[in-house]
Amino acid sequence: MPKIRIYKSARRLELWEGGACLGAWPCRLGRSPEGLKDLEGDGRTPEGRFTICTRNAESRFHLFMGLSYPTPGDAARGLAQGLLTVPEAAAIGEAHARGVRPPWDTALGGQVGIHAAPTGQPMPEGDWTEGCIAVDVDVMRELWERCPLGVAVSIHP
Repeated sequence: MPKIRIYKSARRLELWEGGACLGAWPCRLGRSPEGLKDLEGDGRTPEGRFTICTRNAESRFHLFMGLSYPTPGDAARGLAQGLLTVPEAAAIGEAHARGVRPPWDTALGGQVGIHAAPTGQPMPEGDWTEGCIAVDVDVMRELWERCPLGVAVSIHP
């Protein structure tokens, strides 16, 4: 199965399979990408290990592959900081244990994914998303074809 690696500081997305890099492309990130994602609306792109947990061919961003953010580690941090309730943190942990999309409607944010520019529009310059990873349409089409649900995605500083 393929794997996706994203390097925030280099603004680079790589597609790997069987120990070989199949491609490397520029990407754009959240409008304030440095550091860990803390809250809904902070404009940060999260860091860590995720999976593709949703796929939306009808997205306003041409194609959208949702990532399994927030993780149980994010939930533990959110609970300790008083940002989540115990049931919210438990729901995030349960979703990860089942391999499904975690709740995207908590104070930690959600709906983080890999997508192209808004359908029919050119790619905006610079970092412009709310925390997602944006790539050119042709790259998104290739990722869409090669990356089913469950593909591992690692996002590095």
